[in-house]
Amino acid sequence: MESTTPSMPKWRRWYRKKSTTPSHLNPPPLPRASSPPARAPPLVQPPSPEPPNPAWGELTATVQELKKSAKYLPALAPVIDRLIPFLVSFEAATRHHQDSQKLAEDLSVKLRAFKDDLNDSTSTHVTDKIANIIRAIQDEIGPVDTQNDYTMSNRALAAATTPETSRKLISPSEVSGGPQVLRKAQNTSQGGIPAPDEFEGSALIQRYHRLEVNAGDVKRMAMLDALKPVKQAIYNSQFSTTVNRRPCTPGTRIAIRSDLDSWSSDPNGPNIYWMSGMAGTGKTTIAYSQAQSLDSRGQLAGSFFCTRTSPECRDAKQIIPTIACQLAYRSILFQSALCKALQKKQDIRALNIAAQFIMLLRDPLLETRNQLANNMVFVIDALDECADIGTVARLLDILFRFASDLPIKFLVTSRPEPAIRIRILSQDHTSHSILYLRDIEASLVQADIQLYLQMELASMSLTADEVGQLAIRAGNLFIYAATAVRYIYPYDHTIDSGARLRTLLIATEWRTRRYAEIDDLYATILGAALNDSKLEPEEQNHMKLVLWTSVCAQECVTVRTLAALVGLDETQTLMALQPLRSVVNALQLDSLVSTFHQSFPEFLFNRDRSIDFFCDAGIHNQFLARRCFEIMKEQLRLNVPALELPSVPVQKGSQPRTEKNLSHELIYACRYWADHLQFAEVSDELRSMLEEFLEQRFLLWVEVLNMGDYVMPGAVGLLRSCAKMNVRQMCKCISS
Repeated sequence: MESTTPSMPKWRRWYRKKSTTPSHLNPPPLPRASSPPARAPPLVQPPSPEPPNPAWGELTATVQELKKSAKYLPALAPVIDRLIPFLVSFEAATRHHQDSQKLAEDLSVKLRAFKDDLNDSTSTHVTDKIANIIRAIQDEIGPVDTQNDYTMSNRALAAATTPETSRKLISPSEVSGGPQVLRKAQNTSQGGIPAPDEFEGSALIQRYHRLEVNAGDVKRMAMLDALKPVKQAIYNSQFSTTVNRRPCTPGTRIAIRSDLDSWSSDPNGPNIYWMSGMAGTGKTTIAYSQAQSLDSRGQLAGSFFCTRTSPECRDAKQIIPTIACQLAYRSILFQSALCKALQKKQDIRALNIAAQFIMLLRDPLLETRNQLANNMVFVIDALDECADIGTVARLLDILFRFASDLPIKFLVTSRPEPAIRIRILSQDHTSHSILYLRDIEASLVQADIQLYLQMELASMSLTADEVGQLAIRAGNLFIYAATAVRYIYPYDHTIDSGARLRTLLIATEWRTRRYAEIDDLYATILGAALNDSKLEPEEQNHMKLVLWTSVCAQECVTVRTLAALVGLDETQTLMALQPLRSVVNALQLDSLVSTFHQSFPEFLFNRDRSIDFFCDAGIHNQFLARRCFEIMKEQLRLNVPALELPSVPVQKGSQPRTEKNLSHELIYACRYWADHLQFAEVSDELRSMLEEFLEQRFLLWVEVLNMGDYVMPGAVGLLRSCAKMNVRQMCKCISS
């Protein structure tokens, strides 16, 4: 038997195996006879190749047009690049098949329809269905290597000679299987010409039908993306961990949550539920638990948790687009209705909040009211933390105007701020339910706080009396209990938790004002940290500088960025934060620094409440504005690769180059110097630094903003700075 070597091509080994006859069946060799050498046969010129089939030419042109539409599906372009040469080879190999033209015509029809759908799309986002289609095509043509010794192109040249050769080389499954021919071309089989209806079973077309491709989904995703929903505002986003957002401790707040469940499930109940409570009473924790519960039951329409620690999450204008997008992701019917509205008005983000509500929520909800799931709820938490209280007031007016007619409910939480409280109480009482957390029976709140303390401090084996005393000091403030737990038991084995507990229990400075309990707690914690006799005066100053910068920063920054803003090294900054970890969340250099609760910055910014720990916002923002100018002076240079001014502007929505090429502190300084300047006290030094900045680094600053799509906010900040400092002088600097 003839042997094969590893180096022999696979197709050749296969051919030899197939053509080898068993030795016992071979006839005996004929005796050699002397004869004159055989004369070589005359050369025969191969027939001229036939012209391409018009149908296949049209198919190839359709695929090339499809590639132009693939700009909406970047992953599709390389697949088409591989499909075009295959079609050329496949046409040559099947030219003599009588049904080859019908196959090409059918494929052209399907691909033209697909192309038309894509031409209506404006998305760069690949939906799951389209991604599956792309993977399907890749699965079919993926194994083909155009560099193989025996490719489809080789066979096509051979098959082009005669119809008979073509029939022997191309099997029915290859013709009817469309792209599968590339894989099967490596294993030649014989067969007749397929019946016409076999062409309808093209594997490629079957894939399209099975997966029910709807390229319109791509366009809808693009429209939703254009609304720029704030992902950080989702109740359980990754950002929720940064700000220490969490659900209620099991077994606590049972009565409140039961009441909320009853309201959300009652089809005849009011469509708005307002939960009001002062800082630290647990509103956000309850809202988180309720959103989690609604989500598990399929009733959560969307959530927006406001917080001052994030620029996007404190912008009330972002609420309606964000919750509309979330509902669109959950309901395909609502998504379709919403996208119809977006097609009519593509610049909807430029409209006022009333117009946005009508187009993004009211009209699509009314159109799909009979198809939506029952008792769906939007959860909007901490409206009082939005920067523009006027926008909040207008949002509430709109909610009360339209909510009663909508097939959806709204759970809203906030402090009883005057602008919010007046808007709600002035409405018809039948339009909403109100829960004042202060009205919850004190004994129930105390029981919940005691249960929370017992669970969180279980490893300390506290006595019932110690837990009771701590709960009494907390009053009805869950934030007191949560902050006390972090202070007493900070997961640091070097801390004497028992001593810290005694410090809280023996504190005697009781205050009669509002927030007395939480103020007393914050004063105790800061006093223990800053008045430590082991600290040098310079270390105390560093700690205050780091603390005040963390509450004055315009967004959460990492410890590294905080160190650069303060002007200290990273080790000094991290060491300064360690004693403050019960009120400031910062674990390591790359961790985001944030306060655990808004009541803490409010305490620091109020001289009467914080006394020795008071942060003068005007003075410290002056310091931060100066630091921003210094950072830009040091790092805004033309020899930085990212700041080589491009000849082609960066397209809107493209990936910012700043993340890789520029420092985080430079990005922060470029984005927020104007904000700090706005809050700072005016000084000649700042005016001089601003003049120098505009004269020498203005264009580089604009380039950084352009990289991250921050030009518009930057322009607004610049105008405000001009108005505050000296508008004529600033305009002269810019024009020069």
